[in-house]
Amino acid sequence: MSDTHKTDIDEGLLVRLCQLLGIDGEFYDYKGKHHVIGPIVRRKLVEALASTRLDNNQDAETLIHTLETESWRLVLPPTLVIRGESVRSVDINVPAELIGRQAVWSLRYEDGGTLQKDFLPQEQEYIDERIVDRRRLLRYRLRFPFNLPHGYHQLSVTL
Repeated sequence: MSDTHKTDIDEGLLVRLCQLLGIDGEFYDYKGKHHVIGPIVRRKLVEALASTRLDNNQDAETLIHTLETESWRLVLPPTLVIRGESVRSVDINVPAELIGRQAVWSLRYEDGGTLQKDFLPQEQEYIDERIVDRRRLLRYRLRFPFNLPHGYHQLSVTL
């Protein structure tokens, strides 16, 4: 395309793909100057991170479906990056057949300290549900009784 500010992929689809892949739509450079990422760069970033080529809106919609489905197959997101404020919750996916059973979350702090707590998934805030691979999965928001400090921590959930 000759216009460097446009792409043949719908902007809303590109924004959703960026959200799913953890790509911010803006940034500040080393001089503090604010930049908004345009559609051409968004598309190139999505294609690079997803290791695919987007030729049209159908390709973008298919990738969105794939990424959304993959996010449901995991109990926890693989990585969660928080900027500025501390996090007090994380969304978890629980197979319906495990509802009612005691679960445990374990947190290992960057400094090596650990903390764990038993919980019942159904007592957490219900977010959504979906059928994935013929299995009913429920998404809950697991809330922590404290703010997580800044740093690199490892969270695990045993269902």
